[in-house]
Formats: sequence, C-alpha cells, structure tokens
Amino acid sequence: MLISGLKEGSTLPIPFAIDFLNRNKERLNKLKLKIRTIDNSFVELSEGVAFAVIGIINFPVNNGKMMTFASDFRKHLNDPDVQKIKKDLSESAWVLTSLKQLEISNDIRSQISNLLYTISQIEKKFKPAVGCFIATYVYESYNSPEVIELRLFRDKFLSNSRIGRFIIDSYYGISPILIHKYGHNRLFKTLSRTLVYRAVKVIQLFNHR
Repeated sequence: MLISGLKEGSTLPIPFAIDFLNRNKERLNKLKLKIRTIDNSFVELSEGVAFAVIGIINFPVNNGKMMTFASDFRKHLNDPDVQKIKKDLSESAWVLTSLKQLEISNDIRSQISNLLYTISQIEKKFKPAVGCFIATYVYESYNSPEVIELRLFRDKFLSNSRIGRFIIDSYYGISPILIHKYGHNRLFKTLSRTLVYRAVKVIQLFNHR
C-alpha cells in the first residue's frame, strides 16, 4: 500500500502530519523513479497525501482560530497554552509549504495558499502589527518558505527563553525603523538579503534536526 498511515506512538496532529508526509513522500519518490513519468494516477496519489495532510493541519489551525475568538484572549498571550498554539501554527505553515513539493494540481496549491493565509491572519492577532519585517521585506511575502522558517525558529526556540524573547522584541522594535528609513536604499536591500539568506540556511538546520 503506497499511502501509509500513522506510526504507532505518534498521536499529536503535527507530528502525525510530518510523519505521514515524510513516509509517503519517500514512497512517491520511489514510485516516480520506477514509472519515470508523471501520469494522472501518480498525481492522484500525490493529491491523496496532500488532502490527508491538509485535513490534519486543519485541527491546529481551527484551535488557533477559536482561541483568538475569546474576549479575554489578549490577556493570556504569555500563557503556555497560547505559546503552544503559536508554535503549532508555525509548524503547520512549514508542513503546508512542504506539500508544494508534491505533484499536485493548481486547485490544491490554491487550497494550501488559502490555509497559509489563514494561519498568517491568526498569527498576527497574537501580536498585532508585528511580523518578520526585514525578512518579509527581503522575500516580499509573509508566507514565503524562508519567512515561515524564521517564524518557526522564533516560536520553536527563541520564544522559550528570556534572552530569545528579548531578541524577538528588539527585532520587532528596530525592524520597522530600519525599513522606514532605508527601505528604498539599494545597498541596504543587498546587505539585508545577504544576511537573511545566511541566517535562513543556519536556522533550517535547527528547525529540522
């Protein structure tokens, strides 16, 4: 059977989705080498994997959406449960970008983009008017794979320590000022791009080890 389910012991939605995707992506790659051509049957199998992952990811996304509906939501931003939701949303976004590597239709790619947009809107409610300013400036999209990697690193590692939270707050404080003052400067954009590219390469090693 090509499409493989959950490994015994994996019960949480996001580890389930990552495990499911990785195992079936490996099977799809092996099948691709055998058939040496992409036909409708292969695309249907790839889309079956994508549909399953999207269905799983909907759970943490809906949890995040429901949490932000609470009237006293902003009073509890530092609660462990809220921080866990933030991390789940970052990981969900990363899983969804990984789906784009599959052979899938434009319709499913559109569904993935819509879900990524929903995640970004929920995330912004955790700290309004805040984002990966310099990273978004460099990649020109809040939902680019690289910006998602940075958000994942923020929520998975930096937010767990006092120093990390200080770095986050400092970044959010300085970034808008720099973009406003130097955003149209070609040298600033080149330097920003170089530094962010290098940071993403290092951060990817932390995120997926």
